[in-house]
Amino acid sequence: MAYKSDQGRITRLFAFWTTAALAFYGAVSLRQTLSTVFHGVLAKPLIASLPKIPILGLNLNTALLITAVVLVGS
Repeated sequence: MAYKSDQGRITRLFAFWTTAALAFYGAVSLRQTLSTVFHGVLAKPLIASLPKIPILGLNLNTALLITAVVLVGS
């Protein structure tokens, strides 16, 4: 099997996007778990006049902020 010049780049690119997809899946799962298990505490909106993020349609609550910090930190 001969070495092709783009094999390393393609492999690294595939590994990066696979890791990014797994991190995103983990973040979505964490947000759902935090919102479900700690429904009374973490599921309340942070800002009463803005319960959802307009474009994304996500509830703006503590569970979302914790998940965002974990995702950015990973």
